[in-house]
Amino acid sequence: MKDLKLKQSAEKIFPEQLEIFKNKFDLTLPKSYEDFISENNGGYPEISAFDNPNEDGSIINVFCCVRIEEPELDFLNPTPRLISSKSLIESHQILEKNISKYLYPFALDEGGGKFCISMREEDFGSIYQVFLDGTVDEPVYVTDSFENFINGLEDPSIYDVD
Repeated sequence: MKDLKLKQSAEKIFPEQLEIFKNKFDLTLPKSYEDFISENNGGYPEISAFDNPNEDGSIINVFCCVRIEEPELDFLNPTPRLISSKSLIESHQILEKNISKYLYPFALDEGGGKFCISMREEDFGSIYQVFLDGTVDEPVYVTDSFENFINGLEDPSIYDVD
């Protein structure tokens, strides 16, 4: 898998913490994602274009971090904290129920669309994009694995139109 560099990652998550997180939300995740999140607990990617964003591709804004508990807000420290997969699961799968339970949200695009990993047996590990703005009703298939997703990321400047 491509060695993707992320900036402003959250605190490291250890294997036992990841297991607690997975058990809490009854998650089955691909090993490639688990390795990735153990190495980089979320953050902003240096290369972020998946396919041509001027056509049907996307720009990945941020990879969500994994946390068991959300930290308290610190109003004296203006540094923004990373959004966590935990908060996306709690708000979009438990409260609002607008993302299917078989999808695990792990990243956001520039417009707030969610990139998710399928946990269904028939397409386990496939990546989908979910839009909650009313433009698309069903999850949109992106690629067949997290590894292919990471390997497909490129510098968005190669798509700039003159």
